[in-house]
Amino acid sequence: MQYSVFQTCGNCPELTSKLEKAVNTIKDKDASIKELNGLCSKFETQLKKQDEILKMFAEKKGHKVTNFPK
Repeated sequence: MQYSVFQTCGNCPELTSKLEKAVNTIKDKDASIKELNGLCSKFETQLKKQDEILKMFAEKKGHKVTNFPK
């Protein structure tokens, strides 16, 4: 049984619906991943600044700071 370009089978509406749901799920997950990457970047920046502040504090108090992570 052959179909032309404009004819559809009985499964097409169901499969189209499943495909749309899958695409929406992927879009939602992609948005979540982007949001999490942004949060990780902000957290990393915050930790680097915290390290710099702790190093400055330690040096001010006269402690020797060695092997401080960059």
